[in-house]
Amino acid sequence: MRVAVSGASGWLGRELCSRLINDPAKRFDLLPLGHTPKVVYLRGGGSIYVQAWDVDLVKIWEPDVFVHLAFVTRDRLQEFGEEEFRRVNEGLTDKALSCLHLPSLRGVMLASSGAAVQSAPDLYGRLKARDEHMFAETSQQLGVPLVTARAWSLTGAQCTKPESFLFYDLLRQLIGPSDLVRISSANPVLRRYMDGGEFLEICLTELLLGNSGTYDSHGELLEAAQAVERMGQVLGVEKCIERPAWRSNERANAYFTFSDAVLLAADRQGRAIADFEHQVLSSLPAVLPR
Repeated sequence: MRVAVSGASGWLGRELCSRLINDPAKRFDLLPLGHTPKVVYLRGGGSIYVQAWDVDLVKIWEPDVFVHLAFVTRDRLQEFGEEEFRRVNEGLTDKALSCLHLPSLRGVMLASSGAAVQSAPDLYGRLKARDEHMFAETSQQLGVPLVTARAWSLTGAQCTKPESFLFYDLLRQLIGPSDLVRISSANPVLRRYMDGGEFLEICLTELLLGNSGTYDSHGELLEAAQAVERMGQVLGVEKCIERPAWRSNERANAYFTFSDAVLLAADRQGRAIADFEHQVLSSLPAVLPR
């Protein structure tokens, strides 16, 4: 099975490629694609050679599946400015859509975000929603099966920017020198965490089984303070939590979905989803000194 992966040097690309190159049955021949050619060393062992993403290269390679993960992330919006951020991301989308016309293609997987379906989305969310619409429309026109992997809150060893995510910030504080774990939000912060590599692998397997649709990441619903307590239990660390006083007139910071399609998919595939404790241990390499 020949799988081309755009955005292979980013977090999700590393998570998926790590899974595929370590597939026990060695079913996958990978074409990792990125902005520039380079060797990417994966946490936990192994490496991939990422080639510069060129549409002609993909065409010559004749992939069975195209996985589109390339996207300039929200944390770089200020660096780019709104217009450039929009232009670059729309360019990546258009480039990916051209790959859907390849005669060899049997299926396509798109990585999206929960930001795409939030009320009053920001620019990042609007661009992700555009991606979902464009891929759905084009895949339907071409008769190419599409799986959309809509990520909400993911974990994993391959995270490239742990400072940008709450889960990793809490984990880093727990193993750090301070006696306190600081949570900046006074109001409840609600998340469902799921292992990123596992999530993408489940979605890709659904595509290979001939299924189409949108799969949202899922997991046990935890408030930030609960997450800290559970992390501490796993690591054998007990620290006090410092956070502002709760303001009852403000809403909770709730970023999760009730959709359980990915859990049903995992059940069909005979998979046991990694629990929160396992995710804490598997994500530690992302916050430890290299």
